[in-house]
Amino acid sequence: MAAPVAEFQTASVAPKRVFFGGDRVTVSFSLDETMLPGASRVDLLFVPKGNEGRPVRRIVLDPVLPGDLRQFEWNALTGADKPAPDGRYSVFGVAAGGPRRKLGEFRLAGHFFPVRGPHWARGWLGLFGAPRSDDRVHQGYDVMARCGTPLAAVRAGKVISRGYDPVLYGNFLRILGARERRSYFYSHLRKPALPGLGERVSTGETVGRVGTTGNAKGTGCHLHFEIRARGREIDPRLDLARWDRFS
Repeated sequence: MAAPVAEFQTASVAPKRVFFGGDRVTVSFSLDETMLPGASRVDLLFVPKGNEGRPVRRIVLDPVLPGDLRQFEWNALTGADKPAPDGRYSVFGVAAGGPRRKLGEFRLAGHFFPVRGPHWARGWLGLFGAPRSDDRVHQGYDVMARCGTPLAAVRAGKVISRGYDPVLYGNFLRILGARERRSYFYSHLRKPALPGLGERVSTGETVGRVGTTGNAKGTGCHLHFEIRARGREIDPRLDLARWDRFS
C-alpha cells in the first residue's frame, strides 16, 4: 500500500509586488488533513523565472501539522545572505518529500521611484553633466513635480547626512543603501527631511516633500537626485526610468 502523500489545502503569496527592504513576501498555506495523518516537513522554494527551477532560497518548516495555517515571511535575501536578483519569482512547496506544488508568484525589485505623484523631466538643464556656473557641471538629475509631492526612499538604508545648504541644495538628505555600495542624495526639499541623522529607513518610506529651497527658487518645484556609487557620482537617468516603470 502506497504511503500517504501530503497535499496543500490552501496557499497564497502576497503581495504581488515586493521591494527589497520594504514589505516582505508572505507565504501562507495549510496541509490537507484527509491526506496525511500526522506532522510533516515542508520546504518552501523561492525560484526566479527562467532559472531552471533552481531556488535562490530554501526554507524548511518542520513540523507542520495538517490543517494548521502556517505563514512565513521572506526578506528577499538568498541562502548566501545577499539581496535576491530583481525579477519574477514563483514559490513552490514540497510537503513530506512529495512533488513540488506551485503556491503563487510575485515580482521583486530592489529600488523604488522617489517622486510619489505626477512628474516630468526638466529638460537638458536637468540632465547629469549639464553645465553650471563657476565651471561646475550638474551632478544629478532633476525630476519636476508639484511642490508638496511626497518623496520616498529609493532603497532601505541609513541616513548618513541631512541638513540645509542656503547656496545650492536647500534642505537635503543622503541615504546609504542597504547591502550595496551606493548612496542616494535628495535636495531642494520643502522642509527638513523627516528621518534624522543615523536613522534607518525602509524602501518606499516617505522622507520629505518636493520643494524649491536652495537655488531652486527660480527653476520651479523639483527634486534634484544624485546617485554615488563607490564614492563616484553616476548618471541616475536610466535607473530612475527603470524604477518609474515598476513602482
